[in-house]
Amino acid sequence: MAPVDVLSQISARLVATPQAPPLSIALGELAEWLDDRPLPTLPPRIAFLKVGVAGLTRDEVAGRLARLQERFVQSQAVPPMAGRHEAPRWILATYADFQAAHSPFPGDLWDIAHARGCTGVLIDTWGKQGPGLTGCLTEDQLHTLRAGAHERGLTLALAGRLTLTDIPLLRRVGPEIVGIRSAACVDGHRTGTLCAGAMERFRTSLRAPFAPPEPVRTAGREPLPLTAVIP
Repeated sequence: MAPVDVLSQISARLVATPQAPPLSIALGELAEWLDDRPLPTLPPRIAFLKVGVAGLTRDEVAGRLARLQERFVQSQAVPPMAGRHEAPRWILATYADFQAAHSPFPGDLWDIAHARGCTGVLIDTWGKQGPGLTGCLTEDQLHTLRAGAHERGLTLALAGRLTLTDIPLLRRVGPEIVGIRSAACVDGHRTGTLCAGAMERFRTSLRAPFAPPEPVRTAGREPLPLTAVIP
């Protein structure tokens, strides 16, 4: 989780931006949120709260997520969005390299995310030096994970060292959101400066004319258009 003052600066900057995108906050890992850890007072206008599952078993994820959500509700740590009263929506972040993250296989957590009222789930990579998402999970696995998320009404986001070469696979799988970081930076260095040209190339490639194979229909839902974002 970034320092609260940094999050506040980002929030203030977005407020001054015409048609500002939704603001999501990464809270780190559930394992870091012990019951006696004080909750920070976060800036307003947060649409999504994201939390990861590294280092926990499936049962531990269920218990800790429930307690953290309840603490946020009781403490009102996030001021309501201007003109709106609903609380931020939750995203459960899981890991394609789940063995390295010492966490459950992503699909084993979909029922928990659904039961706890999460809006969606993210599959990312825990390690930032090893294989990316498509090196950790096969295309068949990604299709199955997408179907399982949609059966439970969960939005699916995919991230993890994704590059332009991964776009054909991403378009076949059809997540609602694609998250990029390295691919959005100068020379593909994830700790470097953001590059508007790199982001536009990725966005354009996602939206280029494409004739996908006939999709597998799940629970009556149609594949939704992809959106490139930076997590």
